[in-house]
Amino acid sequence: MGEYTNAIGSVNQHLWIGGVPKGVTMTVTDIQLHKPSGGGQWWPTFSGDGELKSVSLYPNTKEEDRKHMFPAVVGPAADPVKLGIVGLTTQSITDSGEGPRVEISFKLEGTATVDGKGTTAVNHTGFITVSSSNWPYLGRPDFCNITYQLVDTAPLNLPNQIPTLVTPDGAILVFGIDPSVGKLGMNASVDSDAIKSIIELALKGIFLVHEKAIGWVFGKVL
Repeated sequence: MGEYTNAIGSVNQHLWIGGVPKGVTMTVTDIQLHKPSGGGQWWPTFSGDGELKSVSLYPNTKEEDRKHMFPAVVGPAADPVKLGIVGLTTQSITDSGEGPRVEISFKLEGTATVDGKGTTAVNHTGFITVSSSNWPYLGRPDFCNITYQLVDTAPLNLPNQIPTLVTPDGAILVFGIDPSVGKLGMNASVDSDAIKSIIELALKGIFLVHEKAIGWVFGKVL
């Protein structure tokens, strides 16, 4: 999903969302930027895209400005749509060890109609957290970690390799709903072909297990 150059002290993780069926709205309810407790000149950011293009967050963003950004509606998104870019950055290239993280809170709400599986109300919340492995001295971490979970489920993590001076692959998070059993699922991958296959079946209420995806976390639709 594109390749962009990054400097030594910067990693930009692009996020995409897919598999949200017609009738269901995904809303980003909050985004929190966290610096590690050990000090340093860390600078986590979030730059929204598409429906979230009005959301731009930095450590010095005023609370009054934040209030006008959320909730931010992504909308139904059967095919993948760009959520935004998480920036894990330091203003000092000598910072090392644990780096910053960005936590995205979201809600899925509406009435889902899935071919062959019926209709169900949906009202569930979850989280997406982007962090990284430890930062070396004068370098970049080896992996971005895209951790995802639904409320009351154990999280799963997508480790995304960080190439030299280039952005890591875009991460795509996918939802699936099976109205016949009241099940909601969430999966993740950086492989667009795998995501295409997963979404195709997810929109029919089928949770495909794919070797190039991390795996499903499951919760109830309500």
